[in-house]
Amino acid sequence: MTDKQQETLNKDIKSSSAIDAVFDKGGIFEKSIKDYVPRQGQMQMAHAVGRCFNRGNVLIAEAGTGTGKTFAYLVPALKAYKNVVISTASKALQDQIILNDIPRLVKILKLDIRYMVLKGFSNYLCLRNFYESKQLGVFSPKQLASLESLIESEKVLIAQESDKCTFCEVNSRYPKKITDLITCQSHNCLQGRCIYKDQCFAFAARQRASQSQIVVINHALFFSTLHLQNTNPMASLLPDYNALIFDEAHTLPDIGRNFFARSISGLELKEIQKDFFEAIKDVKDFPKGGFEDLFLLIDEASTHLYEYLESKLHPTDGKGEKINILYLKYTDYHEDGDNFTVDTTFRQKVGDLYLKLDKLVTLMENNKESAVEEIEGVVGRVVEARDVIVDCMTVDKDKMGNVNKQNQVSWIELGHKNYALSISPLDIGLDFGRFLLSKIERKVGVVMTSATISVKESFDKFIYDIGGNLLDDHIQTMIVPSVFDYAKNSILFVSKDFAPISDAFRIRRIIDKLEKAMDSVTGGIFFLTTSYRALNEASVILADRFRDKRQVLVQNSMSNSKLMDEFKKDGRAILIGTSSFWEGVDVPGRALSMVIIDKIPFGQPTDPLLQARCENLKKNGKNPFITLSIPEAVIALRQGVGRLIRKENDTGVMIICDPRLEQSSYGQIFLQSLPDMRRASSVDDIVAFFKEAQA
Repeated sequence: MTDKQQETLNKDIKSSSAIDAVFDKGGIFEKSIKDYVPRQGQMQMAHAVGRCFNRGNVLIAEAGTGTGKTFAYLVPALKAYKNVVISTASKALQDQIILNDIPRLVKILKLDIRYMVLKGFSNYLCLRNFYESKQLGVFSPKQLASLESLIESEKVLIAQESDKCTFCEVNSRYPKKITDLITCQSHNCLQGRCIYKDQCFAFAARQRASQSQIVVINHALFFSTLHLQNTNPMASLLPDYNALIFDEAHTLPDIGRNFFARSISGLELKEIQKDFFEAIKDVKDFPKGGFEDLFLLIDEASTHLYEYLESKLHPTDGKGEKINILYLKYTDYHEDGDNFTVDTTFRQKVGDLYLKLDKLVTLMENNKESAVEEIEGVVGRVVEARDVIVDCMTVDKDKMGNVNKQNQVSWIELGHKNYALSISPLDIGLDFGRFLLSKIERKVGVVMTSATISVKESFDKFIYDIGGNLLDDHIQTMIVPSVFDYAKNSILFVSKDFAPISDAFRIRRIIDKLEKAMDSVTGGIFFLTTSYRALNEASVILADRFRDKRQVLVQNSMSNSKLMDEFKKDGRAILIGTSSFWEGVDVPGRALSMVIIDKIPFGQPTDPLLQARCENLKKNGKNPFITLSIPEAVIALRQGVGRLIRKENDTGVMIICDPRLEQSSYGQIFLQSLPDMRRASSVDDIVAFFKEAQA
């Protein structure tokens, strides 16, 4: 055994002993937490996390609700005395970790450490924007007094190095119309040139984070850091760390694709114009006239492009939906072809906008010395807008006709009085895999965990998505079995007799079939849909059927947080929701006793990004339905199913109204990936289950 191997082994033994002292029988938890019972799965995961930190490997751990997943990674993180970054997808989990779990563990373990939540630039009050807005008189006396009081109190807390300091985080305190005025996007930050740089709340937050052992962030900030770390160190915010934990890790591929997507819209061009003239309003002798004329031409070109798109994308195409740009770039485009006829009108409309933006870049660069600080951020946005247009129009072939091998897809989205051109990578595997490889080389342990990562206990899809093929044998995987007795406390109802997916009246037929079962529920009901159309249809029918029996709550009728508060308070309401309520929602107890899912949550087949990912798999000899559509739908379905049982004593019924689960060859893949619930064969079985639960 080499000295290095011996050193690693010694670290493993030390961390293992420290973990056993906390989790094992007779340990710290048993002495400090009422009714604590050691869980083998939780201890195994904690030991695996400790080894991951010691060895600098990547650990992928699936651990369902109730396994004690959060404590299983927090205890090794706290006991390792490393600088640890914890990244989550949802604000709810972020709040749980920073407000409940870490403070509780610090007290139990008698630790003296610093921890904090760190957010992106646009969450913190920008003093420059605040004072400029104050000078314009845009605040009411009450708003101004509140903001000034917050600023002064936060300055005091920063000086005191208080753990109660929020660094003037304002998005959770004030309405958007106020926060838009007093926050700053990273691309508009003057950084060291700002006169308030020594008082900057965002920079103060970063400074505090650099002194903290545990920093909690979200995945969006992580990807922002990944993107900015080589170009704008201050804007990246994130401190150095030697251990990294991703909770809700199953969301990383989607969030990464969304983050690295680039777009430009008609409204964004108007915002650039507004911000530009706001930036130069006090600059003397600046040639505003030339810019005013050019911005008018840009606005005209943008309007002409919108009008052309509106004439091409008929109502049947669905405003607000996306269409692959190649269907507009060419008059005869189809996926299996190669040489197509360019639509000269579309190219002329887009090209005219590009030329005007290119002229604007040149004009700005020629006059930048007159107002470097004021317009530098705007110049960067104009350059990006121009470049996005070029990249969208050359997504398949460059100007010389050479095939573009960047594995990207571009689309256009038409909305009310607005359009957007977007471009996105098909996956993040290569970039994310290189990032993980760089962490391994530096011996930075990376833990990725979630309740839903595997498909039929296989991690292959997730490993592919994160670029794990680059990591050789540096990845360890584990599944922590659930402690819930699903077979005793829950039943699953699926049936080949549910209305087929093609039935235009299937939502009504589903409710007709299940009304008796819904009447038997003493607690609350989730009715989860895969589309807004189904949501709207269900809301009308359910509101009518249960008018005098239950409160019916509908997504978008109020904020999601208010909906959840009302649902929990009522205790027997029906909540109708779509994607926002499939994950990250926690309703333990009788308040949620039944979850109804309208159908398997396959991706939207008309989505250009999904279409391009499928086409790319075909070119590589793979079946996209088997390797992409089914695994991603399985994970989404498992998330929806996971809303039902949140505590060990919870009981409930899961109903999935998709006959394909019983009729198709792939249905078993979904059923075998779900918890081991008892199967109901009829609605009467559901009624009997609730009668038995009440007895």
